Amino acid sequence: MASDAFLIAKLQMRRARSWTSRAFALTGSNPFRDKTFMDRAYQVYALLVVAVALALIWVMALAQIESVFSLMPPEAAELTLRAVLAAASLAFCVLGVRALDRGPFSFSNADIAYLVTSRVDLGLVLLSGFAASLARALIVGAFAGVAFGVAAGAAGSSVSLVVSAVVFASMFGSVAGAPWAIGAARVRRASPRRGSSSCASLLLDRGWRRWVAKGLVALIAISLTFLSMTSAPGFLAGPFSCWLGPSLCILIVAESVLVLLLGRRADSSEIAQETSLSYGTRHDMFTSLSIAATFGTDAIKEERRRAKVVRRRPIFALPQSEGAAAIFSRAALSVARQREGWPLLVAAGAVVAPFGAFAVSSGPNPVFLILWLFVLQKSARSVREISRPFADDLRIRTIRDNLPFRTRTIFVLGSLPGFIVALSAQILVLVIVMLLLGPMGIGASVVSDANNAGILLLLAPLTLVGMAMCCAFDAARSFFRQEELIGYELPAFVFAGIPSLMAMMGATSTDVLIVVAILDLALGVLVFDRVG
Repeated sequence: MASDAFLIAKLQMRRARSWTSRAFALTGSNPFRDKTFMDRAYQVYALLVVAVALALIWVMALAQIESVFSLMPPEAAELTLRAVLAAASLAFCVLGVRALDRGPFSFSNADIAYLVTSRVDLGLVLLSGFAASLARALIVGAFAGVAFGVAAGAAGSSVSLVVSAVVFASMFGSVAGAPWAIGAARVRRASPRRGSSSCASLLLDRGWRRWVAKGLVALIAISLTFLSMTSAPGFLAGPFSCWLGPSLCILIVAESVLVLLLGRRADSSEIAQETSLSYGTRHDMFTSLSIAATFGTDAIKEERRRAKVVRRRPIFALPQSEGAAAIFSRAALSVARQREGWPLLVAAGAVVAPFGAFAVSSGPNPVFLILWLFVLQKSARSVREISRPFADDLRIRTIRDNLPFRTRTIFVLGSLPGFIVALSAQILVLVIVMLLLGPMGIGASVVSDANNAGILLLLAPLTLVGMAMCCAFDAARSFFRQEELIGYELPAFVFAGIPSLMAMMGATSTDVLIVVAILDLALGVLVFDRVG
């Protein structure tokens, strides 16, 4: 066991050395290769510059947080702080449930060959990964705790920064350790039944065990959320902090023990198979930055998404249909199976479109209008999710060539299921804002800022329609060069820019509504003409 621990520790040191080399490569130096006096002096200088810059950014961030929370009403500040506490329990639930389908294991091919499939203690292997995740979580949690303490102090609560940092560090550590404990339990071989000669399955591979585990994770998350939302932010300075921090530390110790004990009976072949499917989709910070700079951040997200879809069991079946109904049903099945797109559709329909409608109908407000243009461009992935089945059909040439429909017809039928989901989420959110929050005065304030609730209720769906039709231009040829595609970004900017310009010029909400409707018709004509 001691030799195994020494081997794993040596491997982690090599990984840390490789990470340090890649970090210093950004400065044009390598601390393990460049060892002259001038090189060392330059490395120290670069390290000090970066440290001072990060310290100044951190101080400015704390000052900004303090100023924002000091200007907020006490009720809003308290609600915000409680939501921050509840976010930790939500992360625990999401990571825990995800670990039941895919653990946090990420081993390279060399790791699989020399560690996972060898006689090295798998418990120590998993424990080393747990320790690395725990260390990162503790550091991030300590900084988050200091920021929370500053915000709570600005809101009027007497919170010790040290206590807040300790509590948040332990909270982040327990959340980061939960996937490792659950993942180690999932890949552990269950004991075979008495009298059975067949090989035992994984411990949480059976349906009822998996659902019981998900229920327990959800119950813990709900309990923590209830505790966070019903406790005032000042609880960190009271007796509650006396047992919260130690309890979380005990939970971290329990997670580490579970990872060690359960990992010793883990199925090495299952770990190797799982990591072989996910290793190419998990990157460190520098690899992610390199891929993002070359292909954009969406490339990493789509890569991870495809890896998830490959491992997932298909649900539902394609109904027997002919003609246009077959295209629509296939798109609906794709939307139902790829649940990674559901949050994107909800965000496009319930957040992006209503915010755009509110921004252009609230009068000449430059902050809202500029923010609306920025949000529309940055939410391109969410909007494109509406037409994703259409894009999938066009990307695979063999499928498109065998579809006896025009491209614009495939766009309408393929985008309709996603649009229905986004529109349903939008209607639900608008109903909640207008009806349920009306007695509290929140909905009334929103309506008064938008001048007319009826116009806002009509403008939001029209905005969603225009955003969806802008996606069709990913397959539309340019007016000037037929070999080039127009793309989503330019039509989206024009669609959002014209109403924003009118709002800046003092146009009424009714005028903006008419212009958005005209733009929808114009986009429809262009789609009919250019998408062929």
